This record gives sequence, C-alpha cells and structure tokens, in this order.
Amino acid sequence: MRLDVVLVVYNQSIDDIKSIKELQRSNYIQRIIICDNSDKPNNNHEVAKEYTKILYHSMGGNKGLSVAYNVAVKDCKSEYVLILDDDTTYTNAILGEVDRFVENNEADVYLPVVISGKIIMSPCKRGKYRISAFRSTEMIERPLSAINSGMIVKTGIYEMIHYREDLFLDMIDHAFMDDVRKNNFSVAIMENVVIHQDYSRETDSMSTARIRYEISKKDNRVFYNSSIVAKIFCEMQLIFWKFKASNKFHSLSPLFW
Repeated sequence: MRLDVVLVVYNQSIDDIKSIKELQRSNYIQRIIICDNSDKPNNNHEVAKEYTKILYHSMGGNKGLSVAYNVAVKDCKSEYVLILDDDTTYTNAILGEVDRFVENNEADVYLPVVISGKIIMSPCKRGKYRISAFRSTEMIERPLSAINSGMIVKTGIYEMIHYREDLFLDMIDHAFMDDVRKNNFSVAIMENVVIHQDYSRETDSMSTARIRYEISKKDNRVFYNSSIVAKIFCEMQLIFWKFKASNKFHSLSPLFW
C-alpha cells in the first residue's frame, strides 16, 4: 500500500506538525501535500524544502478547509489518500495496521476509530438530522458519518466527489460522507486502528469560543439548508450550544451571540 498524505496548516510551522517526521521516514508514504492557509507571514516555503516528500502550496491566506483539501487532492497520485489533522499522531506502526487491513478488506473509504477522552468521535451515527457519538465500537451501525482525520480514501473517488466549498470549516467531513453514501461507495471501519486525539475545547477563552461559534453557525446553516425541518433543527442546535457556553463561562453573554 502506498499513500499520499493531505495536511492543512494554519499559522504554524511545518516542523510543528505532530507526525511530520514519522511520515517523512515511512515507506508507506509517497508524498505529503501541505496546503498552508496561514494569514500571518511564515517561512514554511523554505521549511518544506527540508522534507523530500513534501509538496507545498501556499493558499495566500485562509481560504477555508474545503478549498485547501480540493487543491491538495488534485496532486495525489498514489492509490490512496490519507487525510490528517496537523495535531494527529500517526505512527509507522499505525500505518502497518492500516496496510494489513486494506490488503484484506476491499473498500473505497477506510475509517479508523478516533477517540477523544472516553468519547468515540469517529465513526459517528448519522441520523436524519443529528450526528452523534457511538457509546462503544460494538454499537456502531449504519448509516454513519466520520471526521476527516485519519480517513483513507481511494484517490479515484475524487473524480466524482469533492469537498463542498460552500462550507468553510465545520461539517465538511459529514458532507463528504453523505456524498460517499449517495454515490454508493463502500466504507470499511478499521476497528484495530485506533487514534487518540484531544478535541476538547475546555481551555478556550470566551472570545475564542465565540469565534468558533460564529464559524460553526454559518457552516451549519449551509449544511442544514435542505428543508424547513432541517433549518429548524439547526436553529435549535445553535440555541443549545449558546446555553452550553453560557453555563461553561458562567455568563449570560453567549445567549446573545
């Protein structure tokens, strides 16, 4: 198995990508396509030259995650594409597990089990409107969705579906998985490939939380724009998030975001 890796960075050095050196050394990885969405000056163009496998694209500012993904996958030449977050730990041992699974299980999309704390972040349950976590791997059922990090996609799929560029940051992965399902592509869950990642936002300040809320609000309203019922669900979800933030920060301010 040979993989091309897609990574998007934002206002950070390539050297700070958690698994970059491991990916550079791995025989499973052919190339690492990095799209830089940074809106602050950096020297990543020069840093990229220190890694023989990196193909670097400066996006000239923050164009959004979906646009960066679509630019990156155009340069993928291997049979499979591995999508990673910049803070994902992905070792050569994990790649070995992936290789063994892919060799024995034919599919178009392969999903690892991503755990944050005690919560299974991916795969996740895809209800008609609500997307929620499974309580255990034994409870995983279809239809399902998934987050991007750790997902492996057959490169040929990108000839038929792309990442939705009307979404800036949130819901991009769920929209992609919806398109995978609509096009009848097969999905396999790699239950022996487990990634531990911290998605906690407990350390966010109120100002940071508000910025994230505004992005989420815009993207969720686009994602849930298919029907009146979907729009109502979205607005109720946004209200719930504001109450959660109000409780977290012990302030009424989030209720007026």
